[in-house]
Amino acid sequence: MYARIVCLFSLWLFLIVVASKACAQAASSLLPLQPYKLKIAQQLYREGLAKNDSMKIAEGYYEYAKLYMAAADLVRAKQSFLKALQILETRGDTYELARLHVRLCDLAILQMDYPESMKNARKALAIAKRSHSEKALMRAYSVLAHIHEKDWSNLNSTIPKSQNWPKSNPDSSLYYFRKFEPLAYRSNDPMEVAFVTHQIGTRLLIRKDPKSIPYLVKAMDIANEQKSVDRLAMTLHVAKAYVDFGRPAKAWAYIETVRQAYDKMPTAMNSRHHMELAYINYYKATGNWKAASEHIEAYHALEKNNLIADRDGAVSRLSVEYETEKKEALLKTQQRELALQTENQRTQQWFLRAVSTLLLLAGGMSVVFYRLSRKNKRISLQNAELVREQNHRVKNNLQTMSNLLTLQANRLTDAAARDAVADSQLRIETMAVLQRQLYDGDKLARVDLAEFIPELVEMVLHAFGYDYIEPVYTLTPTDVSADQAMPVALILNELTTNACKYAFPDNPNPVFRVSCQQWGNQITLTVADNGPGFTSPLEQDIMVKTRTGFGTKLIQTQVQQLRGTGQYLADEGTQFTLSFTA
Repeated sequence: MYARIVCLFSLWLFLIVVASKACAQAASSLLPLQPYKLKIAQQLYREGLAKNDSMKIAEGYYEYAKLYMAAADLVRAKQSFLKALQILETRGDTYELARLHVRLCDLAILQMDYPESMKNARKALAIAKRSHSEKALMRAYSVLAHIHEKDWSNLNSTIPKSQNWPKSNPDSSLYYFRKFEPLAYRSNDPMEVAFVTHQIGTRLLIRKDPKSIPYLVKAMDIANEQKSVDRLAMTLHVAKAYVDFGRPAKAWAYIETVRQAYDKMPTAMNSRHHMELAYINYYKATGNWKAASEHIEAYHALEKNNLIADRDGAVSRLSVEYETEKKEALLKTQQRELALQTENQRTQQWFLRAVSTLLLLAGGMSVVFYRLSRKNKRISLQNAELVREQNHRVKNNLQTMSNLLTLQANRLTDAAARDAVADSQLRIETMAVLQRQLYDGDKLARVDLAEFIPELVEMVLHAFGYDYIEPVYTLTPTDVSADQAMPVALILNELTTNACKYAFPDNPNPVFRVSCQQWGNQITLTVADNGPGFTSPLEQDIMVKTRTGFGTKLIQTQVQQLRGTGQYLADEGTQFTLSFTA
């Protein structure tokens, strides 16, 4: 009995220490993202610790893990799930244990690990059956259905495959949703019924089975009765089914119903993608190719606007704020210097007149001059403090913009949008590095490119995980102004980023060269890599002339701002040469 009490007390202390550490770690990293959910997790922890309730502690781990998944921190999410698993496994087969294995399965799917996802899904199903929990069975059948509908054979996974992973199996996915269906009806939860009915309908639609229409219509009706947020999407699925089965006239009423709803929701831009797709399918089915083409253009325009809005807006706002801060700092410094010069001139005139007329008071005037000198020194120190304050403010603004973009990236699900935001963050970091070089050194508003270039290049390589690459530098001391340093920095950032994206992947021996030389007033910057380059002279000519990419346009704009010239060469790898006058 005594040994048992000691073991239980030791376990309780262990849970307190581990839970406290997890609570502190989660609070420090996720509070800015989802504070209301973090508050729930913290409350579960505190109650579990206060009452020595291991189930509440496990639930706290579970809530923290969901927060980490929402923040795309999959490693820490898995750690928290496993800590909850250690507690729940001691309690036997429960709904909570089955639910946890379903979450671990979802995590493995995100990590593109088929064996791990299937192992956890089967465990969840076995636990659900042993615990006689129909709610757990529905979760297990749902995740098994999603595993079987995924094509694992074409995943570009970094996890080594010991055997060939399976292709998509829609029939198996439908099988598990059929198993889900009677459980949903017995649950008396209308939204569970709507969910599984819609899932079955969409899979029957893929198989071109007319039975999909009754399923999709039933799911739509339930969603409308419950005023679900998914009701409009389900309505568009019904319209698609009627179009696919040759009944476009029937589909039109549903499409118009959704359009009228979206017209009252001007902020629902993502939903309008589905609306445009519905119009495209309808007009193709009715042979109205002109209208279909117009809606295809509208769909592409929505995609384009979504991708570039955050990127262009962030970069434009940052450029304006950066230039404004710089001009304000220089203007205030100049005003201080002008005021100081004016005061000095007046003091000197007054002093000369006093010396010429009151020679006997020279000693007294010397004291006055000494005091004025100290005052001038204080003014100079104030000017220096002002410059430091403006420098600190610019740093804070740049960091704030970077943090805002990080928050935006965490909420994006589209890979292209996340890449665009990541590119914008690199440009912000470029400005931060340049700002540090400009104002932390001895020279005000001037920078030596020989010192600045390696720091910028290595920052970009580190951001893409290419720290092992040792760039080859050929640099001579080159002193330029802030107005010239910013375009050079943005051009170099874009070229280094392009090399990390297109030249280094799949390259067994990546090489990156940067040269900066100055002859008289002429400065030449050359950036080259040993990547695949352009596949043909025609591709090079099209890329240079059309300049459709944002990065390419940015490089062109900065070259024009420098009043210089830029040229691409693609003999072995890619080389860009920039020439401008200092």
